[in-house]
Amino acid sequence: MIIIMTFACFLAGSLIWVDFIMISLNEIKSPRVILNAKGFDPFMSGNYIFKFTIGFIPLLHFGVNKISNITSIKEKLLSLCIILFFGLFFWQGRILAVILKIQKDVSLTKSLGPDIMTEYLTKQFQPQLYLTLGIIIGAILSIVIFRKKNFANQE
Repeated sequence: MIIIMTFACFLAGSLIWVDFIMISLNEIKSPRVILNAKGFDPFMSGNYIFKFTIGFIPLLHFGVNKISNITSIKEKLLSLCIILFFGLFFWQGRILAVILKIQKDVSLTKSLGPDIMTEYLTKQFQPQLYLTLGIIIGAILSIVIFRKKNFANQE
C-alpha cells in the first residue's frame, strides 16, 4: 500500500510541478522587478527534486510512524499534518525572504531614478529545496514529539 501511495504522490508531483513553480514565481512578482529566467529551466533538476519530495512523503510518514511507535489514527494524522505544515512553512518562508530582498533592492533602485528596474535571477529562487527541507524537518520534529510522548506512555 505504501508503494502505491508513493507512486501516486510521485505522479501527482509530476502533474503539479509547473503549477507549483508558477505559483511561487507569481508570489514574488513586483511591478518594478524583472524576473530573469536565464539559466532557469523548470523541467530540469528542480522538477526531479520536487517529484521525489512529493513522492517521498508517504514513505517518510510511514517511517515516522514506525520509529515513533504511533498506533492511533489521530496521532498518525497529526504527524502527517506536522510534516506537511513544515514543508509549506519553509516554502512560504523562502518566498517571503525573496520578497523582502526584492523590496530592499527596489527601494535602493528607486532612489536612482523612476525608470530603473530591479532584476532577480529566478535560478537562485529554488522553492522546491525549501519545501524538501521543511518536510524533512517536519518528519524529524514528528519523531521527536511522538517518540517522547509514546516513550512516556510506556513507562
